[in-house]
Amino acid sequence: MSGAPPCSARGETMIVTALNIRSGGGSRVERLLDYLERSGSTLIVLTEWRQGLCGRRIAAWADEQGLHHASLTDGGTANGVFVAAKQRFGVTSRRPTEAGAGVLLQAEFANFGLLACYFPQGDAKRPFFKRCCEIASAHADVPFALMGDLNTGNQVVDKDVLGARFHCATEFDGLLSHHGLQDLWRRSNGDEAREWSWCSARRNGFRIDHAFANQAFVELADPCCRYDHAPRDRLDTDHSVLHVVCSDSLVRRRGTKPHSPSAWRKGGKEVPELLPRCLMNRAVAREACVLDQVVIRIRRQDGDYVGLVDCSPPV
Repeated sequence: MSGAPPCSARGETMIVTALNIRSGGGSRVERLLDYLERSGSTLIVLTEWRQGLCGRRIAAWADEQGLHHASLTDGGTANGVFVAAKQRFGVTSRRPTEAGAGVLLQAEFANFGLLACYFPQGDAKRPFFKRCCEIASAHADVPFALMGDLNTGNQVVDKDVLGARFHCATEFDGLLSHHGLQDLWRRSNGDEAREWSWCSARRNGFRIDHAFANQAFVELADPCCRYDHAPRDRLDTDHSVLHVVCSDSLVRRRGTKPHSPSAWRKGGKEVPELLPRCLMNRAVAREACVLDQVVIRIRRQDGDYVGLVDCSPPV
């Protein structure tokens, strides 16, 4: 599909966009920024972002749009990840220490986590998949999404018949079968759908740009996922744009008042409420309203605790 992001007729929405801008953007960067501005995206993940003139231009554009932003280029190449959003977020590099190329940027928003990914090639992807599985498991109790250029897909439905076989396809499938993540594009388009986000020099198509999320994210955001091939068709980049249109429930509701947690959970299991009220009060600054509840997450030396808190009706 092409044109405006899909599913925009569903009422109040927020648009999450992922795009590989190809070698930092180069002379195409202004056209790419114009596209992003017209898309109305409220959260943007750019892969193959690079420091330098184009990187500074992208950061300046984000400032002009009133977006908070962060970037990482801690892989073994110049290619990195850039994230921009209307909401503030914290950033951590989760790149495997033994890896060369590739970047994993973990962005923690008030009410959900996002892992922005730029995977390397070949078997070098294996530790990246392992790290993604670890992060997904750690976020099992809170809304979590993973998106970006994974350079991988399913061997049967995510490539042309004549296309080269994927490395680490088993690990890719394991994200869905063993770690509670859903392929948002397949959720929107069906298990047998075919669409390519990148084509080889031999014109074989591959779907390598992805968005995954856990059940908590799906229930909160009701995401609808589509590709836009127009920038690739215009040669502004060699990848299609991935749009995930979400309910604005991902944006914190205002006018609510948290009460005491009804239960604390750690590692997916309910535990007694052991945290003192001083910790509870400090955590309220990180609250995130989810329908009529608040998710509060506190990190302690003995692990991460998640509390679900009832909210008062809007004032």
